[in-house]
Amino acid sequence: MRGTCEKRPELLARALRTGRRKGNGRSSMAVSPRVERDASGVGDMRSQGVMMFRKVAPMLLVEDVDRVVRFYREVSGAKLSASLPETPPFEWASLELGEVELMFWDKEAARKEYPGLVIPENPASFIAYIYVDDVDVLYERVKGMAEVLMAPVDQFYGIREFTIRDPFGFILTFAQEKAS
Repeated sequence: MRGTCEKRPELLARALRTGRRKGNGRSSMAVSPRVERDASGVGDMRSQGVMMFRKVAPMLLVEDVDRVVRFYREVSGAKLSASLPETPPFEWASLELGEVELMFWDKEAARKEYPGLVIPENPASFIAYIYVDDVDVLYERVKGMAEVLMAPVDQFYGIREFTIRDPFGFILTFAQEKAS
């Protein structure tokens, strides 16, 4: 989207609405103008049929969106579900890994959109914990393409998991529930 800064808000809004939304097509959050309050003053939205949160789709800031898209397609079979612009070089991209959505945005574009935004050099101030069908199969695909921080291990809490640092500095733990 380089060179189309004035169109960024409309294009991003359109990309977020199209293609990758499943179900009824509503946005990720619904807000009810009237929420009954309980004795503590907190609204009970579930009893009123209001779902406030449906999904988390982290937007990770990176230096090279095209490289990220290639990496996640090759390693995990991720599907490019939306991008800006529609063809490379990308400024923003949304990838689907099954039911998981990860969005990636060019750091410079983010700085232009949010003046004063401080973007640290080390992006890994959190660990993304992603459930998968088969940890061991994924590990065999990933182990030579990313830094392995923890090889597959059976945890006491009933999960088999491994952790990597991807080439962009993000820490990802892939987990599989163990059969009882």
